[in-house]
Amino acid sequence: MLDSNFSPDAPLGLQLASASRRWRSNLDERMQPLGLTQSRWEVLMQIERLGEGVIQSVLASALGIEMPSLSRSLDQLEANGLVERRCSESDKRARAVHFTSAGRALQIKADAVRQQVVKETLEGITEAELAEFIRVLQKLSHNLM
Repeated sequence: MLDSNFSPDAPLGLQLASASRRWRSNLDERMQPLGLTQSRWEVLMQIERLGEGVIQSVLASALGIEMPSLSRSLDQLEANGLVERRCSESDKRARAVHFTSAGRALQIKADAVRQQVVKETLEGITEAELAEFIRVLQKLSHNLM
């Protein structure tokens, strides 16, 4: 099915928003069998990207969400035995987030799903096209700062 938001004369913002929604929707659908909602898989992936022991405020900033929203997601992940929060060794006032062994195992499965979605999404796109797309996207992002 073609998306009318991607016609050559559609506004750039509409095209970017539509692509982002489709990306998240696709990932959401594929993460459901793992029992992960968008807010949970995003948190797990950011913990992996930022590293074990990431401070909650840094994690919230990377996710682009407020601390109360992150706390709700972390509460759910912690209740499911997937993460644990500990006092930061560098700042006893801050809380650091760590995977449990079950959380690490689930994150590995979720990353495999993400990698499969990336592979399917990039089908038919050359490395040169992808490199140019990333370069342009970085420029757009920079210009929006």
